[in-house]
Amino acid sequence: MAIIDQKSGQQPHATPMGTTGTTLLVLAIFTTLTAIQGAIFVVPFLPHAWLHQGPLPLFTDYTIPALALGLGCGGSALAACVGILLAHQRSGAVLAAVAGACIVSFELVEIAVVGFTPALQP
Repeated sequence: MAIIDQKSGQQPHATPMGTTGTTLLVLAIFTTLTAIQGAIFVVPFLPHAWLHQGPLPLFTDYTIPALALGLGCGGSALAACVGILLAHQRSGAVLAAVAGACIVSFELVEIAVVGFTPALQP
């Protein structure tokens, strides 16, 4: 059964995403893949001593951080991908912003637990 637009009496057609939508989709796919990969292959194998370097020793192991990265960050980025592809671009953009907020939250907790360490240390 086809959906008919009541104003025009025709079937609505999908509009092309354009450059912005395509860029947002590529970034959301990249974020989804890297967050889930990091949760499975990177986070569980980090040194346990790092969990007690920062001012807030919240975790005894990496189970919760791995789940937060994989399900929270990766899952929200996956939802953004679905929103961009299946729904309107606006809802995909909102979901992408939520995914970004999840990543920022994850990083802030990481800094509080592990402590801030600059990437370029001698």
